[in-house]
Amino acid sequence: MHGCRDEPFHHGEPQPTPDESAEPFMEVGLHDDDNLYAFSARSREEILAASADYRSPWHGGVRDFMEMQVVGLARLHTAIQLDKSRIPVYYLGQPSSADYAARRLAEWLRALRYHQTVKRYLDQEGFARRLPVIVGCHDLPPFFEAVYYPSPSRESAAEAEARMEAAWEAERRAFRDDQERRLWDIADGTRQMRSALRATRFWPSRHMRKLRAYYESKEASVARLNSLGLPNKPSWRIANDEEFERFLKRFYVDPFLE
Repeated sequence: MHGCRDEPFHHGEPQPTPDESAEPFMEVGLHDDDNLYAFSARSREEILAASADYRSPWHGGVRDFMEMQVVGLARLHTAIQLDKSRIPVYYLGQPSSADYAARRLAEWLRALRYHQTVKRYLDQEGFARRLPVIVGCHDLPPFFEAVYYPSPSRESAAEAEARMEAAWEAERRAFRDDQERRLWDIADGTRQMRSALRATRFWPSRHMRKLRAYYESKEASVARLNSLGLPNKPSWRIANDEEFERFLKRFYVDPFLE
């Protein structure tokens, strides 16, 4: 488990500003207990010793990856990230100042609270199996690691796996529903343009010719993305509304649903 990145704007995370605080993010890397590194066969001391090297035995062997967010550290994290006292020390070689010493203490407090949060969760919730959890920070000092073991979970491994699979499936359904809603919002714009074009198709208007050209170029762009190719005729020429709705679903929505 890795946490607290110093450059959130590189990863699409909220960037602290003077007007808005941001919580630090956690990266969670899941590793197999295999030949790359048999975690279950090693002691806490052995895992810590191995993690002290950046090129740890399990480096690059992440099986799965996710991000989580710590809640409750936003004010402290933001104050540290916006503090400028490190610049004279880091980059100009100037002696440490009282402000820099305060920053360093704040960094240690943030790391402590981060470790305490993870440890408290492991103690309260537990895991179905006794798996070592390696906690550390990268990009955010201080750099040190700890290995924690969870308390026994009230669930069996099978129950935990079933619950997680159900949660993941619910997330996938929610994501798909949201994606479908967004696609239909886009399709609605096409529907409105088609209605305007159908209502004015006999007008010898330069403006309407431009709108038809825009509509057809947009449809050509969608055709390149959905691999269906251009329709036989511009869809605004479809006279039947029900037929057009079927076209919208087949052309603008279904190909982009995961």
